[in-house]
Amino acid sequence: MVLNKRASHEEHFSSDRLVRSVVADTYAQIPWEQTFRFFCPYNITLLRQNLAGSAGYSPYAKYDLIRATLSRNINILSIPPKVLSYDEGGRPWQGKGGHGVTVHYNSNKPNKRMTMCFMFAAFGIPYAWEFYTGADSNTFNEELYNTVEEKAYGKHTSRILRLYKSIITAGNPKKRYEDLSIRTEGHSLYMDNLFVSIFLFYILWKVYKAGACGTHRENNKLPNLSWGATFQRGAYKWATTIFHNICFLYVEYGDNKIVRFLSTIHSSPENNPGKFKERWDSDTRKYVRVFLPQIKLDYDAGMGAVDLADMLESFVRILFKTRRPYMVNYFWHFEMAVTSSHQFCKLLYGAEAYKRRSMRDDIRALVRCMLEYGGTMRELERVDGAQKRKRRSNQFLDAAKHPPTEYERGRCFYCRNDKKKTFRGCQTCEALLCSPECWTKYHDECA
Repeated sequence: MVLNKRASHEEHFSSDRLVRSVVADTYAQIPWEQTFRFFCPYNITLLRQNLAGSAGYSPYAKYDLIRATLSRNINILSIPPKVLSYDEGGRPWQGKGGHGVTVHYNSNKPNKRMTMCFMFAAFGIPYAWEFYTGADSNTFNEELYNTVEEKAYGKHTSRILRLYKSIITAGNPKKRYEDLSIRTEGHSLYMDNLFVSIFLFYILWKVYKAGACGTHRENNKLPNLSWGATFQRGAYKWATTIFHNICFLYVEYGDNKIVRFLSTIHSSPENNPGKFKERWDSDTRKYVRVFLPQIKLDYDAGMGAVDLADMLESFVRILFKTRRPYMVNYFWHFEMAVTSSHQFCKLLYGAEAYKRRSMRDDIRALVRCMLEYGGTMRELERVDGAQKRKRRSNQFLDAAKHPPTEYERGRCFYCRNDKKKTFRGCQTCEALLCSPECWTKYHDECA
């Protein structure tokens, strides 16, 4: 017996089925440095342009503008793969909450205070996400949340459908997903037991033709597969359920405890039995061979992308204090743009060709690119007696060729201030410069 007509496991997880990127054909012959410099600064520049001129809006409106802009850019530049993971993440939070931000406390995690984030991700690249900002604060934008039916689905189901719709419409909720068949063909969504429900899987398959798989809680309305008092590790039981002409596979697998799976992707375990793997046994304190069904193997391979995105984001941290709460979320999106660019280049050029590049090297390349982008002509004010006139600099400053560096602590070469010692300066000019103002004036007037 075969369930709903879907692609096989090998077709979903094989590398030839994963669509790398829209820009892969155009930028395949360009070195990875230029691809990184195109992808990441493009996102950040659009973030700054959309954030500017938004005075008077609520902090949550500014946050949603940032989120929608970056999510739309990532979905336009990189087509999401066929396998997506949905889970809850978070970013560390320091200070008070409020102003459109809901802070959660979890004593079991290293970062005890954090803002919750629900995310669709693949390979550590987020494609759609939302911060939890309270029960009723997600309804201010009528363009995104204009359906009455979503309010009756529940908060988790409506959020999953809303984020998935933003993925298949390339971040534009006004487009119809039927016009973008490349984004709706054969998606497989993996999630944990916090979000899984029969009604959600029914909507995903009936409306979007997207299969789903996830763990299920014990108190459900699925068939009761009684195990008795004890269960054997590696054993499993399965059953099928028909709901509105859609076939569901329900599997109970005996691991350290009984794990329940619900799927509209997989066929029966008789067709795809699974295989044996080495697993750690806490009783004997050694590795033992345990049988894993195919649905368990696919779930382990499909989940974990959101945790990978959180781990990569923790490697990049902006140490900048601000009193504006929405700016903290802007910094988080800035960090996420850097990490997604790193993963994007790794997928585009292959892990073998890109494995020697670290995240630190990519950040340095980004800083150099932003210096080149910001190195333009400037207008300086000069005072001649009682008259003030503006003089336009006739030089173009290539800021990337004059990177800041550190020297032994000494006197500034430009202002000659003995009391204001410094150890910063220009590496190319070999000149000590105490402040960014002195650095700018020195290169504009003296260089």
